[in-house]
Amino acid sequence: NKKFMKILKIILPIIILFSLSLSCGNKKDETIKIGAILPLTGDAALYGNNAKEGIDLAVEKINLKGGVLNKKIEIIYEDSKAEQTMGVSAFQKLLNVDKVQVVIGDISSSVTLSIVPIAEKNKIVVFSPAATSPKLSGYSKYFFRNWTSDADEVKYISDYAINKLSISKLGILYINNDYGKGMEEACKKEFIDKQKEVI
Repeated sequence: NKKFMKILKIILPIIILFSLSLSCGNKKDETIKIGAILPLTGDAALYGNNAKEGIDLAVEKINLKGGVLNKKIEIIYEDSKAEQTMGVSAFQKLLNVDKVQVVIGDISSSVTLSIVPIAEKNKIVVFSPAATSPKLSGYSKYFFRNWTSDADEVKYISDYAINKLSISKLGILYINNDYGKGMEEACKKEFIDKQKEVI
């Protein structure tokens, strides 16, 4: 929670200011509405609720200091359950009903990959605090994340496995979603590039 709070305390004002420069919204609004799509229930609820607590702490601290541009921040949460269809529905609601210009989320790579094309089409800023799929690197000028790509993480893992543990043959067991596939593909590439066997 403290990690999310520290990161978001720095990043939230930046993405808000960027989004306001794109927005043609009502400048008389007393609050800045930000959407957040997180898995608040389901298999990934632990991570989603950790992120929510971090966001709430960061927003509370920012608002106590006067907000951004003298406006208080209001977060509108939607539950993705880490499912693509739920994430897309949540995004459409935030876009069409709540009229937000910024969305935080998702922490799931699959959900994030599903909502970013819609965000780009509608010029909505999306900031993910945890989506790691390599496919998201350079995916859209409206998408930002503060977590490293799986491809970067795997470079360190494979280097340690090969050079420190002297592993020459690798078997990969992974979860069948965008996060798992991203890790599997990146890991396989690293080992094959280093002329090691992948079974």
